Amino acid sequence: MAGMRMLIITGNPEVAESVSIAIELHWSAARVITAQTGREGIGMAGTGNPDVVILDLELPDVRGSEVIRSIRSFSFAPVIALAVKGEEAKALECGAVDYMLKPCGPVEFYRKVEARIRDRDRFAGAQPHSHGDIVVEPQNLRLRHGGRVTELTPLETGLMSCLIRGGGSVVTYNRLIEAAWDSDFAGASDSLRLHVVRLREKVEIDLEHPQVILTAPGEGYFLAPPR
Repeated sequence: MAGMRMLIITGNPEVAESVSIAIELHWSAARVITAQTGREGIGMAGTGNPDVVILDLELPDVRGSEVIRSIRSFSFAPVIALAVKGEEAKALECGAVDYMLKPCGPVEFYRKVEARIRDRDRFAGAQPHSHGDIVVEPQNLRLRHGGRVTELTPLETGLMSCLIRGGGSVVTYNRLIEAAWDSDFAGASDSLRLHVVRLREKVEIDLEHPQVILTAPGEGYFLAPPR
């Protein structure tokens, strides 16, 4: 993680300080830059070439969702949103690769940031794999299904690849958490459920009655048999 550049966008000085301290304690060689407004953060994302962006959705000038969309339009840097309960789904819909609920514990923070930084080299050389007409292209972060091509985040690619490797058998919650974040942490199950919802939005016709990604209550998820 030496030389890592991290951009923090928040209008709350306490959030900026706590996140900066967490970074300095865990990654002493990291370079931390902070923006106090959304517009300032968009500019810094363009000029500072950060490796990861930590974005507080509560900003004094513009909506956090607008900042995510703007950064996504010109940068591949993963955006991890700091959200209040109920706002996490909106962050993912706008292009954040992951989220953390405020206040966030240090273990979750480290696990999520480290996992998203590792995404840069995670799928290098990975070949497409399939289950029926579902095809995941890890190198391109794409999903082909039902004649459609859908973009995936690296986290979603890891989850879908894990489900495909399951071959239709139940993939446990713990195994999927490992695929997404490499290790467990408090709140991981809730995060997993929300990311599975996002995956279902990309492959299911009726979210109320999933036909592709199925749930094994109390165990995990699995892919329906190919038709």
